[in-house]
Parts: sequence; structure tokens; C-alpha cells
Amino acid sequence: MKNKIKLFTAAAASLALAQASQAADLTWDTTIAADGVITDGAGTWTTGAGNWNDTPVTPTSDGIVWADGDKAIFGGGTEGTAGTVTLGSDITTTAAVEAITFNTAFAGTYTLDTASFILTTGGVRVNAGSGAVLIESSDGGSLALNATNTWSITNGPLTVTSQITGAFGINKFGAGHMYLSNDNNSFTGVLNLNNGGNTYVSSIANSGVNSAAGAGDTIQIGNNADLFYTGSGDSTDRTLTVYNAGSTIYNNGTGALVFTGAFANTTANTATKTLTLRGSNTDTNEIQGAIIDSTVNSNPLNLTKTDDGTWKVSGDNTYTGTTNVTGGTLIAGSTSAFGSNSAVTVNNATLLQLDGNSNSIGSLAGAGTVENANAAAVVLSTGEDDTSTSFSGVIQDGAGGGALALTKLGTGVQTLSGANTYTGATTISEGTLQLGDGGTTGSLSTSSAITNNGTLAFNRSNTVTQGTDFSGSALTSGALEQNGSGTLVLNAANTYTGATTISAGTLQLGDGGTTGSLSTSSAITNAGTLAFNRSNTVTQGTDFSGSALTGIGGITQNGSGTLVLNQANTYTGTTTLAAGVLQADIADIAATSGALGNGGDITFTGGTLQYTANSAGTDYSSRITGSSAMSFDTNGQDVVLASSLLGNTGLTKLGAGQLTAQWDLSYNGITTVDEGTLVLVSSSESNKNSNSTGFQINNGSTLKIEKGVSGLSIDTDTFTFDSAGGGTLEVNGSQGLWRNNTVVTTGGLQNTLAGTAYLNMQNTRTAYYDIADGSDDFDLLVSVDHERGFIVKRGTGTLALTHIHNDLLDTNTITIEDGVFEVADAGRIKRGNFGGAVINDGVYRQNSTADQTLFGVVSGTGAIEQTGTGTLTLSGVNTYTGSTTVSAGTLVVADGGSINATSGITVSSAGTFDYNSSTALAAAISFTGTGNTLTGSGTIGTAVTITDGNILSVGNSPGTMNFAAGLALDAGSSTIAEIDGTAGAGVAGGHDFHNVTGALVYGGDLNLVLGSGILADGAYSWDLFDFGTETGTFASIALSGDYTGNLLDGDTDGIWDLVDGDNTWVFTETTGILGLTVVPEPNAYALLAGIFGLTFVMLRRRRA
Repeated sequence: MKNKIKLFTAAAASLALAQASQAADLTWDTTIAADGVITDGAGTWTTGAGNWNDTPVTPTSDGIVWADGDKAIFGGGTEGTAGTVTLGSDITTTAAVEAITFNTAFAGTYTLDTASFILTTGGVRVNAGSGAVLIESSDGGSLALNATNTWSITNGPLTVTSQITGAFGINKFGAGHMYLSNDNNSFTGVLNLNNGGNTYVSSIANSGVNSAAGAGDTIQIGNNADLFYTGSGDSTDRTLTVYNAGSTIYNNGTGALVFTGAFANTTANTATKTLTLRGSNTDTNEIQGAIIDSTVNSNPLNLTKTDDGTWKVSGDNTYTGTTNVTGGTLIAGSTSAFGSNSAVTVNNATLLQLDGNSNSIGSLAGAGTVENANAAAVVLSTGEDDTSTSFSGVIQDGAGGGALALTKLGTGVQTLSGANTYTGATTISEGTLQLGDGGTTGSLSTSSAITNNGTLAFNRSNTVTQGTDFSGSALTSGALEQNGSGTLVLNAANTYTGATTISAGTLQLGDGGTTGSLSTSSAITNAGTLAFNRSNTVTQGTDFSGSALTGIGGITQNGSGTLVLNQANTYTGTTTLAAGVLQADIADIAATSGALGNGGDITFTGGTLQYTANSAGTDYSSRITGSSAMSFDTNGQDVVLASSLLGNTGLTKLGAGQLTAQWDLSYNGITTVDEGTLVLVSSSESNKNSNSTGFQINNGSTLKIEKGVSGLSIDTDTFTFDSAGGGTLEVNGSQGLWRNNTVVTTGGLQNTLAGTAYLNMQNTRTAYYDIADGSDDFDLLVSVDHERGFIVKRGTGTLALTHIHNDLLDTNTITIEDGVFEVADAGRIKRGNFGGAVINDGVYRQNSTADQTLFGVVSGTGAIEQTGTGTLTLSGVNTYTGSTTVSAGTLVVADGGSINATSGITVSSAGTFDYNSSTALAAAISFTGTGNTLTGSGTIGTAVTITDGNILSVGNSPGTMNFAAGLALDAGSSTIAEIDGTAGAGVAGGHDFHNVTGALVYGGDLNLVLGSGILADGAYSWDLFDFGTETGTFASIALSGDYTGNLLDGDTDGIWDLVDGDNTWVFTETTGILGLTVVPEPNAYALLAGIFGLTFVMLRRRRA
């Protein structure tokens, strides 16, 4: 076990250790017997007692009596228990004790009860294993130094509570600890702490003032020794000297420790010399003297601040070693607190504080905090040692309100990767200042401009933005580097003149606004990506370097504006169009240069490639990669893309002019034409486009699809015209397979589906038309031929077919779900004879100059309109329930055909309704306006009124029409009856016959149209009208045809006659018979009387 040894002094006694010429090394031995054994124990140390053993220990060396000048050794026994050793009063001479050594006792604890004594040159030695040693005076005694002592403390600790006096100093040596706790120590020599171990002092006063550290004028610390201050606060003007290896000062007391005196560095060896300031005290501990390198050999001094406490260095410091803050706070108390070439490291959770003092350092590293914390503005200048360092901590103004500015000096690279918030200016006088060290942090002051006379670099893995991560003011000088894997965004109108280097990542001009530029006078070296994100136009040579873009890097257009590349660029990286417009304004030179560089991939992810007259002849198609939609603006030019557009998810054509592109099997996505003309041409045997998701034709533009080598095949696609309308879809080629495709209009002007191909639907496929109601008569005009398939019309708008063939099969159907299906111009369905069904829930409109027959059944709730100058013939047993309108040309219902009873028939605008079916017409007939005609030789089952201005012309030249519910001829109407041949009354085929069941109301004009061969001699009669009852009268009866220019005269009896030379005409309304006698004069009147008689007889016979 370790033993604690106490040395007590009594006030009445005096221990004087004086150097003697024959000093003996005596070991305390409490057994006087001559046994050759040292026994530890208690006793009294006097000159007359033989309780010492000489060295070497033998039986004959026991019982030695103490003599002044001897050296006392306590411990080292082999038996016994150490006790109290009381200093006798007879130990009084000035040379009483030369040295005291403490060794390990066998057991127990020694107590030396002493009074004042004098310790000469031997000093105190506390050897290994001795345990704790205490030298104290219970009644106020003191320890006088009669020479400069070396106190060697290997173990211990040694605690001295007695007052230490004398004109000499203490050389503390060894790894053991020493405690000086008497604040009235008055020794005036140097307190020299050497060769390890800690020395604890409770006070340090000015030179000449008693304190635990004595009253001398110098404290020396060297060779890794430590000074521990444990007091309540002191200020001392003593010289603080450091030397050789490490020197450490601790303040673990309760108050501040301030060194106001000079600082000396007497290091003589070449080992690294470090002054370390430590302790837990957070008051402002301070060294005011100038901290310097060695004055012996100029060996650099390092300064280290550690632990949680605070130290301030306030001298005109010139040391050139490093400055390391590994704990707590280090404060600059002057403008030269840190050596100008000192490499400063501020570790994590530590603080370097300038406190209103601008300072210049060699470099800055670490992860702690650098701040001003004073009302006065300061500048931290770093980089004078020309090295490259990284600081990941924070540079900030701190409390007090004074701004901290940063200046980069020297040729090295200063990297800042912390979230710096300082508000002062940033100046790069030389070298490189870099934000970030490959991570996501690193910033500069955002409130003050950057003056760059070197290089401003960026190395972050995320986005760093001008105005957010560093000053938003324009960069006006110096060079710029983007070194990180992230994105650097420059959004100010930068005018710097230095070089621009992109080593990695992305350098982006603009952040979605109208500003963001680079140097225009220096070239750009690009090994990453040069990106643009502005909402206006950014032009090469105006907003960034006008030199050709070189390097392995790529170009990306991210902004909603326009990027103009107008130089013979040779970069080989990818060109990415992510947004807005990239304008190529210079022609390519094959395998050499061009607006989009030399041979790199071109990828669309949302942007548009725009051509100019300078680049219209450049074909970029072979370089296009990726799977995103493509967008081209021909800008008034005609552009041809010769390579197939493979694997892309859509194509948009913008701008005036024409774009011709190769359309292949793997092309997919939506195709949009916003302006001008897009021509899609197949480069393979078939361009069956089953992967497409549709076509959009906007703003009156044109989409042309050209057949491939073996024809054209389009499957299940949708072609949509936007609400502006006016667009054109052309399908060209001798044959095109058109299978289950849909054409959609959404309003606006008339759109057109045209071309030279005929759309072959292969018997069972369908052409769908979804037509919205627009501003023109036709919403979609289709002039291309449909072949062998079904047609479905949807939407409220009008679909017009104008092709003269439209060769559908009779097994196909036309379905009108809504709106108008119109056959227009000279259009026909199946060359004018269509036998398929028409399912009509909208309007079927025949507006063609050609004739059309529908043999199939027209069904549904829709209407039929005949509006063209041609003839529409309905031959089927139709069941549609909508209205039937004839406003031009002729609507014919053929024999065997029919119209549903609910389908009222309106004839207007000089239209003709020709009903020839034996099936009684159950629908009502009405006339709108004048000039309309009812004709035919069928049976009409509803009452018919020929209103004023309209015409009844029955028969089929001639023929019979049956009126099953009566006939009324209004006063302003016209009736035309054809008389062809000489057959008599009732002979079929010789004249038109109006067979009226029920009432006949005469009115209007009757025009008798005579055929040839009627005027031979003889008598003739024609039964023109048959009826149940008759009323009214004609307004006139005229002869026309081969016998014209004469009117019959009427009378009140309903008899009309005309004698014209040899011809005598008589029409009797009561019989409906027209008679003619052709005889020479004067027998005419006799014959006329005969005719009257005949007429009367016939009338009687018909009425019987």
C-alpha cells in the first residue's frame, strides 16, 4: 500500500538543514537494536537520538545519531508501521537538513511534526511508491529555502501548506504533482515547472507580492509541465516563460487569471513547442504579453486552447506555429492576437472570438465557430501561409452587432463548408475561396458583395444559389469554378472577367427569372453541365462566353425562356432540353462542331429545339436519345429529320414552316402540331403505330402522314383538333389501313381530313369521329375516301364527307350518335348506292351535288336533311323518328321504302319531295316558304296541302299519286300535270293522275304540260283528278310543253275551255277530266257540244 507521510513543525523547534561537507544519507529507523533492519515507525527527530540507520544498512549501521547537514530519508523499511515523526528543538542550525527524501514505508503513515526549518540545496525528493506527502506547519512555522531547490516528485503528490520563504526558487521536476496552497509564500526565486507533472497554486500575485506561487518575478513552464491555478481570480505582472516541449496553464479556479507581464520563449531544442491554455473557468483568462517563437533558435511556438474554459491572447503576438482551439473559447485581444502565418484550427463545439479585433491568420480549419461578438466591425483575413484548408464550422457576427468580414489571402484554397451567417464583405485577394467540401453545406455572407481577385469556387452535392447561399450582388471580377456534384445557380447580372470552369456537377444561369449571367470575355471549360434557367432570352456571347463551348460536359436548357447557341461549339456531352426553347443558330459541320456541339446525345425532357435559317439544314435526328417527348420549332424553316425517332413518348411541332420526320414502329406517345406543318414518313415497310397515344392538331396547323414502302397502317389512334380549329390532317398514299382510329374536334373553325390515300378499314374496323360544334358550317370536312368499314359519328358538331367514293360495304353501318353527319360537295357513300344501315340519333344531312341512294334502313331518333342540289333516295323501310327536311335538291322515297309516321316532312327553299312508295306515307308533309315541290307516284296517307307558292307535280313523267287523306291546293299554289300520248280517259301512263280519297280543294294555277303527238285529228280525254268531293276552283289553267302560250277560260260552273283554231280544250272541275277535240272549222262548236255531253255522261258514270 502507499503511505502518506506528514512533516509537522512545532513553533518552539527549528529544523535547519545545512550543507555539510560530510553529509550522510540517513534512513529513519525506530529500532535502535543492531539488527541490520529498518523499521518504520513513530518517533522524535533529535540530534541526540540514535533512530537513524546509515547506508548501506548493516547490523553495525543501526542506531546512528543525526548530525546537521545530513540527508533525511523516510520510508524503505522492511517492518513496522510508520507513525508521527516530531522534529526536535535541537534541529536548529542553518544547515540542519540538506535534503529530504520520501520512499515507500513498510506500513502506515509518517507524520513529521516540524517547526521552521531551512532546506538547502538538496531539496525535496518524493520517490515512486512513497504515497502522498504533506509538509505543513501546525503552529505557523515555515520552510526556508537556503538555495534554489530541485524538488523531484516522481510519485506523491507533494502538498506544502507551510509558508515557503527565502530568496531562492523552486525547480519542480518529475511526473508527480505538487500543491502549493499557502497564499503567503514569499520565496522570491523563480518558480520553474519542468519535466511533466502538475503544480497546483491557489494564488498568483504580482512580482514582489506573496502568493501561493511565491513573490518572484518569473514563472517558467517547460518540458510538458503544467501549471494549475485553483484560486478565486488573480492578475500578475510576472514574466511567463515557456521552454522546450509542452507548457500548459490551467485555470480551474473560480475567478479569472490574467498574465499582464511579459511573455518569454527560451526553447533551446528543436522539438515542437506548444503552449496549451486549459481549464474549466469561463471568465476571461488572459495572456497580455506578446506570444513569440523561441528567442534562442526561432523554433515555432504552437498555441492550443482546450477544455471548456475561456482564454484571451492580447499581445502583439508573432508566433508562427499553429493555433488550435480544441475546447472552450479563445479570444483575440488584439489585432495581432494570432500569428499572421499561424494555421488556425477551431474544432467542433469550440469558439474563436475576435472581440472587435481584426486579425490575419495563415489558414483556417476545423468545425467550430468563429465570431466577432463586439459592436465594432472586424475583418478576418486567412490564407497567408498559402496552404489549402477546410473549415466546416460557422463564421458569424455574434453578439454585439458588429459585422464580421472575410478576406481570403494567399495562393491556397480556403474551403468553407459551414452555414456561415456573417454579414460583412467577402474579399478574395488571391487564391481560391470555396463553398462546400462535397457535402450539402457551405455558405458565405448574403448581405454584402463579394470582391473577387482570385477564384470563387463551389463544391456542394446539392443546390447552392446566389443570394441564398452567398451574396446576391453581381460578381464583377475574378474567376469562377463549379467543382461539386450538385448545382450552382447564378441569378445575378454577373460581369466578372475571369475564366469559368465546370469540373463537376451543374453550373446554372438563372433561377427561373430574367437574370443570371457569366463572364462574356473568357472561355468556359466544361466537364460537367452548363445549364440555363431563365424566363427570357439568354444568348451566347451576350449573357455568357462568346467563345465556343468545349470540353466533355453537356448543356441543359431548364428555363421557360429561350437559350440561343450561335457559336461553332465542340463540346461532346449531352444536350438536354428540359424546358423552354433551345435555339440552334449556326449550322453543323459534320463530326466537328455546331450549335449543339460535336456528336453528343440530344435528350428531350420537356424543352423545344428551335431552328433558324442558319441551322435549317442541320439534321439532329441521329443524335436524339431517351424516352421523353420531343419538341421542335421550325421557326419558318423547312427541316428534315432523316433518322427514325425511336422510343420517344411523343412529338410536338411548333412554329411556321414544315418538319419532316421519320415515323417508325417504336415511336410512341402523343404527337402535337401547334403551328405549321408536320410530315410523318415511314422508313420501314409498315409504320403501324400501335404505340402512339394520339395526335393533337392545334391553331390551324397541318399534320401529314405519308405512306411507307408497303403502305400506311394506323391503328387505334386519336387525332384531335383544338378549339381554335382550322387544322388539317392529311393521309397520303395509295392505300392506308385505318383501323379503329378516332378524329376529334373541339370547336372553332372548320378542320379538314384530306389526302390521297383511301382509308381501308378492312371490312370490320371503324372510323370514329367525335365532332364538337364550332363556328363554321362544317366542323370537320373529310375529303379522303373511306373503304370497307364502319363509321361512327359522335359529338354535336358537323362531319362532312366530300369524297365521291367512300366505298363502304353493304354490311357496314353508319352510326350517328349525335350532331350532324353530312355528305357534302359532290360526295357519295359507296359511289352513291349504299346498302348498309344508318343508325341515326343525330342528323343525316345530304348536302351533295351528287345523287345518293340509301338502300338500308335508317333508324334511330335522328333527323334526315336533304340540303344539296343532288337527289337523296331512301329505299329502305326506315324507322328513324326524327324530322325529315328537304331544303334543296330532291328527297326520294323509292317504291318499297317508307318513312316513320313521327318523322314530319318539311319541304323548303325550293326543295322537292318525291314519294314513290306504295306504302302509304304516314308522316305529315309541310311546306316552308315557296318554290317547293311535291312529286312522285306513291301513296300519301296524310292530308296534303299545297300552300301558296309551292308546287304539286305528281307522277313519274307521267304517273299516279294517291292521296289517301285528301288534297288541298291553296290559291297561290301551282299544279303541274303531264299529258304524254293520246290515250283516252283512265288509260294508265298517258297522263298524270291525282287519285284523291276524300276531299279535293281546287286552287292556284294548273299547268298542263303536253307531250308530242297529241294534236292529231280526233277527240281526247284525260282523267286528271279523281276525288270523293271537290270544292274550289283553279285560278288559271295553262297549256305548255308542245302546245304553249294559251290559257283556258274559266266560268262559274267550273268549266274551262279554249278554242284555238282547230283545237278545242275543255276541263271540267266537277269531273277532273280534260277533253280535246282536233277538227277543222266550222265543226268545232258541234264537237265542243259533244265533248260536254261526254263529260257529263262520264261524270255520271263515275259518281254512280
